[in-house]
Amino acid sequence: MGWDHHRSNQIEAQLAEEIAELELDLPYVEVEEKDEIVEKQLNPRSWQQVKEYLASHKVLTDSTDEAHLKVLLELSDHRVPSEVKDTIRLILKCRAVSKLKGTYVTGPSAKVTADNRIHSSYLIHGTTTGRLSSRGPNLQNIPRSGPIKEQFVSDPNRLLIGLDYAQAELRVLCWLAHEELLRDIFRDPSKDLFTEICIQIFSEFPNLDADEKKRIRTLIKTLVYGVSYGRTAEGIAADPDFHMTVAEARVQMDSFNARIPQIKKFQAEVVARIHRGEPLVNPFGRHRRFYLITSTNQRDVENEAMAFLPQSTASDIGLEAAARCTKEGIFIVNLVHDALYAEAAPDEVEDVKTLMDKIMVQTGEEITEGYVPFRTDASVGKRWSDLK
Repeated sequence: MGWDHHRSNQIEAQLAEEIAELELDLPYVEVEEKDEIVEKQLNPRSWQQVKEYLASHKVLTDSTDEAHLKVLLELSDHRVPSEVKDTIRLILKCRAVSKLKGTYVTGPSAKVTADNRIHSSYLIHGTTTGRLSSRGPNLQNIPRSGPIKEQFVSDPNRLLIGLDYAQAELRVLCWLAHEELLRDIFRDPSKDLFTEICIQIFSEFPNLDADEKKRIRTLIKTLVYGVSYGRTAEGIAADPDFHMTVAEARVQMDSFNARIPQIKKFQAEVVARIHRGEPLVNPFGRHRRFYLITSTNQRDVENEAMAFLPQSTASDIGLEAAARCTKEGIFIVNLVHDALYAEAAPDEVEDVKTLMDKIMVQTGEEITEGYVPFRTDASVGKRWSDLK
């Protein structure tokens, strides 16, 4: 992908200023310098200083990493004083902005080549779930919000084109399980998947006010996307957006699951297969084996097994489509899970966009034997941030 040095330098300066302002509110601590004890402002990136600061307030922890610090925030004020919690929140914020700057600004900037581009490496066996992965730098993990994507640009004489598969993993899962409810919704272009399921489960949905519709739609999205990943009623109940007890969440999950019996049957068969020691093989011949299942890892292994076939197949469909686009002369510059990005001259954009859509749809429908239609959403711009 192309790189805008000027915009990158601006973002780096903005983040550096934000870090400096945040650190001004950190407390002073005693540190040893040249055999002398001096008072200095706490360095949030120094685990030694953070640990000593906590110990000075009688707060002990085995580690000062993000996970351990978040656990401290959940403890009572009696065990961790409120002023210490305020400092912990500030430390986490400082670290988050520092990571943003180092991982997504200065890091990639150092990898820009003479052609003013960043060339990521893609690994076809880099994940256990079968998804394509990226490194050096990782261009599949760029934050969606904020200014980071503004650094990535097209060639001065070209435009960026992005096409994203709509619900690719769900369409693949629908085919794998031969689930009729989802198939019928996908086959009707006038229907919105989540609205239709909302109506299926909540008959009063069309008559609700906007806020309640939004809450229910978010819940349904969580249930739909969570079906491949073993989302639990406990996990949904813990989400502050839903204000549900575990029992209420389980009722909604049971109601949703009852409408997708073939998917639940398919997932049960997948789980049975791995317990028999059989490998999972997707349509592209990608294998996933589970050698040891114990009482400790059983749930995680089963969730990973249920996610493997739809996730790896959808990813491989995208990779196959990208290869076919390249053979047709389309200049692919990035792949991000279900999305393909290309560059084209302004007067070629519409033709390239049409051809990419044709190839991506044909690839998806070919692999899934025409059971469900595939669809893409397209956007065009000079910067990655301009695209949806």
